[in-house]
Amino acid sequence: MTVATTAAVNLVRCAVADFVVGFDLARTVGVERGDRLEPLPDTPDAIGVVRTRRGEWPVYPLGMWLGIDTEGADPRAGHVVLVESAHGKFGLAVDRVFPVARVDRGRLLPPPAAVGPVAAWLIAGVLLAEAGPLVVLDPHRLDPRGGGGTDLSLPPATRPPATPTAASAGDRLLLVARSEFPGGRAVALGVPVGMIAEVFDPGPGSAVPSAPEHLRELVVWRDSPIALVDAAVWVGLPPTPPSPRRAAVVRTGGTPVAIATGGETRTLPADTPSLPTRRRLGLRTPRLLGAFDTTDVTVVVPNWPGLGLAR
Repeated sequence: MTVATTAAVNLVRCAVADFVVGFDLARTVGVERGDRLEPLPDTPDAIGVVRTRRGEWPVYPLGMWLGIDTEGADPRAGHVVLVESAHGKFGLAVDRVFPVARVDRGRLLPPPAAVGPVAAWLIAGVLLAEAGPLVVLDPHRLDPRGGGGTDLSLPPATRPPATPTAASAGDRLLLVARSEFPGGRAVALGVPVGMIAEVFDPGPGSAVPSAPEHLRELVVWRDSPIALVDAAVWVGLPPTPPSPRRAAVVRTGGTPVAIATGGETRTLPADTPSLPTRRRLGLRTPRLLGAFDTTDVTVVVPNWPGLGLAR
């Protein structure tokens, strides 16, 4: 979270696949070459051990926190960040380590609420850089053996489920995340135009640890970090194609979120003839306000305020 501006922090930046994250150097013990990894049998999730004069450090892939599949990668070709938490010594395997950067602690911004409570607990702050947002993690909380004493399997947020209604085209909607049901019927998400702050092309993003399945990454919008989410996944539709990289910033009542729009978008006029759908959608109905059919597309209207609070 945001901290006092009177001190600086030395950030060690590490890459896993195409994503870069940072650690406060003071929260680590050091960095070792990956070729020092030795086998460590009968240790769940650990990919090996590094032995130093200070003892043994079981090593875990940082990619498992970021939702990145590192299977097939050779950890011995990378580096290991050594950490000593309340639960003991451990290491985090990364692909590359970059030179340490010294920054004002006041530049570390809090993550948006849409990242979820687990990710927010793991993130020490977000640094806005020219190459995109840099997520700075607290390495002590990445210890798989205890997570610093916090239960990382938090239950879903408790709130009254939305009652699906017969949504209509009474409001002008922007149709995004277009896909098809089995059989070829087109389906799209409907966003009330009045809820949209801007449609923009996000720059480079940053991976988020232990993020909800619908959250893709953090990007920058108007000099602040914002969650880029796939609302189609959130309601149970197929994932929105990642290209072209466009998003609509939706005011959800709390924190704004950036919705991946996919390649084809169009505005649905308020007077478009429509009927409440009778199709068996098989979607997550507590997350829907409703759905209706036009002549050429089924429009699904999510509970957009609920998306901003999703866990």
